[in-house]
Amino acid sequence: MSITSNSSQQGSAVLPFYLVCDESASMQFNGGIDTINDSMPELWAAIINDPVVNDKARVGVIAFSDTASVVQPLIRPSDADEIPGVAAQGSTSYAAAFRCLLDTIRTDISNLEAQGHVLLSRPIVLFITGGAPVNEDWRTSFNELMADPYHPNLFVFGVDGANRDTLKEISTDKALHWVDNVTVSKALASVLRSTFVLDRTLSV
Repeated sequence: MSITSNSSQQGSAVLPFYLVCDESASMQFNGGIDTINDSMPELWAAIINDPVVNDKARVGVIAFSDTASVVQPLIRPSDADEIPGVAAQGSTSYAAAFRCLLDTIRTDISNLEAQGHVLLSRPIVLFITGGAPVNEDWRTSFNELMADPYHPNLFVFGVDGANRDTLKEISTDKALHWVDNVTVSKALASVLRSTFVLDRTLSV
């Protein structure tokens, strides 16, 4: 699949966007779980109410703790039957998150290609975490993710308790965003504005 902003190419242009949400137990104590779940309806409504964004954006949600799983497969938000959420459990495995994200991106891009789509941009990932990663070799999984031909643009949003040095290490954005009761929908709007990948952006 090619990455292009040229709408004259065959197939519709889409932007894969992933919310990767830390649902470890630490997120319960720092308010991160409530912040994510309270913001999901706002995010879905913000995208659906903008026809251009809803047409081009394909949004998926991955939740991680000890393990990671896709809680919302990549979809046009207006086509979703229900709004996803997360629940606090376990510890914080960045390795599990990065492995799941890589597998998901590869599968999704293959499916999009089969449907005749082209990419507006590399996949965009909004990585929301509030805990320090467990003592594991998460960097190997991260390096494998970033070595992939379709490695994502990864924006990191830290909730109270997250390790700033670690988050700076994994963010491909120049700035580290710190979430202090900031809704996911506002975070999404900030990312879309800064990447200039859509003709229009979400209002904050």
